Amino acid sequence: MKKTILIGALALALGACSEQLKENSNVIQVDIENAQPMNLADFVESIQLVPLETTDESLIKRIERMVIQDGKVYIQNDWLDVLVFDTNGKFLLRTAKRLGQGPDDYFRMTSMDVTDDGLISIYEGFRIREYDMDLNLVNSYFPQLPDSIHNAQEMRKHIKLNKDTYLFRDYQYTSIYSISKKSVLDIRHELYHPYSIVAGVNSLRFLKQGKEIFFSPTFICDTLYQINRENGCISPIVIYDAGDKDINLDEIADGMNASYYFEYMFKTDKSFLYDKIHLPNADFCYWANVSQNTGGVTYRNKHGKVTTYISSDNTSFPVPHAVYQGKLVYACMPDDVEKYMNTDLVDAESLERIKDLKEDDNQVLVIYTLKD
Repeated sequence: MKKTILIGALALALGACSEQLKENSNVIQVDIENAQPMNLADFVESIQLVPLETTDESLIKRIERMVIQDGKVYIQNDWLDVLVFDTNGKFLLRTAKRLGQGPDDYFRMTSMDVTDDGLISIYEGFRIREYDMDLNLVNSYFPQLPDSIHNAQEMRKHIKLNKDTYLFRDYQYTSIYSISKKSVLDIRHELYHPYSIVAGVNSLRFLKQGKEIFFSPTFICDTLYQINRENGCISPIVIYDAGDKDINLDEIADGMNASYYFEYMFKTDKSFLYDKIHLPNADFCYWANVSQNTGGVTYRNKHGKVTTYISSDNTSFPVPHAVYQGKLVYACMPDDVEKYMNTDLVDAESLERIKDLKEDDNQVLVIYTLKD
């Protein structure tokens, strides 16, 4: 019953252009009870390791978002600036020199994107600044957006769909903004639950895969959606069903303080489904059970075979920061690399690159090529 209510409500909330999946079509079962020990070799063909260059200028505090496009790796560094590397890890630039109060500067950053023509797009919560690779200010926009909750500006994420359109999301509203008309064309109300925020997972993120964009509307959501870049329409791609092992939203009260949701998360024996990845040859859904300190991933290959895995202390398949050319890319600290790789799958050149890394060096890109 929960599955039907949730999917139906989302389809209604996201507007007329969302097409609900037909009953039982493209539904993937998440069989947590019979999860197998994680074995990367089951679905990973090879792993490449690329250390990001470490200099005084290129130090990364925390990766908030990553976009890989046209041979460049763009990293939103906490809420401060954007660092750019090439796909070999060489440092190219950072936007910190534009952080300030000057006429062409930005004074804060809540979200970062990269446009199709390679401009770095920085959203300040009320204004968008677009910079070229020489950090010249190219465009500046002032979208007037509704605030769904008191700190919506700080939480809001943005992405450029096409030359004329930006899409914004906070925990309750999805807004489509036209640059040429200087106005919001559409506002869509999504299901909102405070538990989504307390859980702390990046549930608002967009995941670019070439010309395609995917997202899940809320943290506790069983559906992955695709955004049409021409008109902003949102359509469901795949639904995940964990049966009676999944969290039931009816059990969670609205309007409670943060401690209530934390307590629920650590006491319930249910699991929750969070990040979801759709590729031409594979689908992934990550799940976790906080009270039991367990988690893993459900994987469907291109032939339709579905397997649910459980992570161990020594082996884990991380939620990728980005997808590039069909490969999953995750950035981890040097002393965590072994946890996210299988030595038999890593080429000798990659192992040579990381042998002299220090624990306080920048992150290492772990690049997974999946099996067909």
